[in-house]
Amino acid sequence: MSCCVYARPRSERSAFTLIELLVVIAIIGVLVGLLLPAVQQAREAARRSTCINNLKQIGLAFHNYNDVNKEFPKGIHYCGSGGSSWGGPTASDRPRGWGWGAYILPYIEEMTVNDALNPGVGQVSTLYSSASGQAVINTFLCPSDVVPVINQVRTLNGANSMKVATSNYVGNSGNALKNSGQQYKDPTATTRGIVEGNNSGTVIPGSNISPHKITDGLSKTLLVGERDYEDVSHGNHGAAIWMGLVHHATPAWNGKLANLMTHFNEGSGVLKINAVATGADNVGSEGDPNDSWSSKHPGGAVFVLADGSTKFINELISDSTLHDLCSRNDGDPLGSY
Repeated sequence: MSCCVYARPRSERSAFTLIELLVVIAIIGVLVGLLLPAVQQAREAARRSTCINNLKQIGLAFHNYNDVNKEFPKGIHYCGSGGSSWGGPTASDRPRGWGWGAYILPYIEEMTVNDALNPGVGQVSTLYSSASGQAVINTFLCPSDVVPVINQVRTLNGANSMKVATSNYVGNSGNALKNSGQQYKDPTATTRGIVEGNNSGTVIPGSNISPHKITDGLSKTLLVGERDYEDVSHGNHGAAIWMGLVHHATPAWNGKLANLMTHFNEGSGVLKINAVATGADNVGSEGDPNDSWSSKHPGGAVFVLADGSTKFINELISDSTLHDLCSRNDGDPLGSY
């Protein structure tokens, strides 16, 4: 009996067909298209979380400063001697204007920079170009915003030649009824009342605001918020600086205060979140859109309130509610936001 063994025919398929290859490539392309936005959203969520943490640290620093000094730091503090007829420092005092960011350095673990600058004693005009004066403070930078290390727009002096490190965070000076005058070096009880009457916010020029003066409620009043450097959708806001300022030469005094604080004229109702910036110099007067709050986070910006809590506020918030959040003592009921 014979047995026949049949060999299995060898397959002739050794590769994908062109059509199969194109289908695989198409499927990979679809998957990448689906995953890329998710990856970008995850990265932005992480960056926004870091920004929230920065503002949380700033809020804690304000309260630690208050524990020591029984009040929050001034938005800008002139610490020279003497005064002038308009209520501010004399010409020789002007170089000694320190910003609120400089005064909270010890409370955000920046003692080395603080000791080198000695805010309140050292002169801004002689220290601005030092390594400490131009130090990059990560707590003052939002990771979603790509900013120059040295701010090219907001400078210390009118000639725009004294450039210092960038910050993404500005204090809330509120409704500035008369922000261009009456900024006292060391206000008396009378002059302090004038300064505080002219600025309804929590971080104001020339006077310290203590928590008990925020009668609208600490959890209902803004302390510090974001301002980005430049964005394709709302223009060039120029961010901010943390060190201080020198004097009120051209550009205007109001604009120089806006390097550290956001202030506005409630009557004009132009304070916005992500307002479209106008003009080229990013230095304006009360209520200028260039000096509004803004951020690279889609749809709004992050703030720390006077109680130290943080909140993302939608850019579509009503003008009246935003104005009420910026006022420490207007007595208005706060709308939903």
